[in-house]
Amino acid sequence: MEKFLIKLKRKAPSSPPPSSPPPSSPSSSQSDLDDLDNLPWDPADQKKIYEYNANQKNEVIRKYLMRGPCQPRGHTFKQSMKGGVLRRFNPSWFDQFPNWLEYSAKKDATFCLYCYLFKYNAGKGGRNDA
Repeated sequence: MEKFLIKLKRKAPSSPPPSSPPPSSPSSSQSDLDDLDNLPWDPADQKKIYEYNANQKNEVIRKYLMRGPCQPRGHTFKQSMKGGVLRRFNPSWFDQFPNWLEYSAKKDATFCLYCYLFKYNAGKGGRNDA
C-alpha cells in the first residue's frame, strides 16, 4: 500500500492563527439583522425563514415559538361559496390545534406554524409548499 501513497512534506506555520476573528464594524453587521421585537404577527406579512440573516435564524425561530401561532380569536371570519355551500373558518379549530394552527386575516387563509419555521427551502423546482 505504501507504494501508492505520496508523502508530502509540510511546512510549519510561520505565525499562529488568530485566536478570535477581527472585530467587524457594527454598522455593517447590524444592518443585516432584523428587530426581533417587531417580527410580523400575521402570516401574510412574515418573510421566509431562509431570508433572515444566517446568524439570526435560530433567534427568529425561538421568538416565533415563544410567541405561538397567530390566532385572531375575535375576528369575524369571511364566508365563501365552495361547492355550492357557504363555508368559513371555524374558530373552535384554534382549541383543537392550539400549538400550530395559524390564521391570516389579510389572506383569509390558514397556515401551519411549524411548517413555516422548519420548512426546507427546496428552491424554484421544489414542491415543498407549507
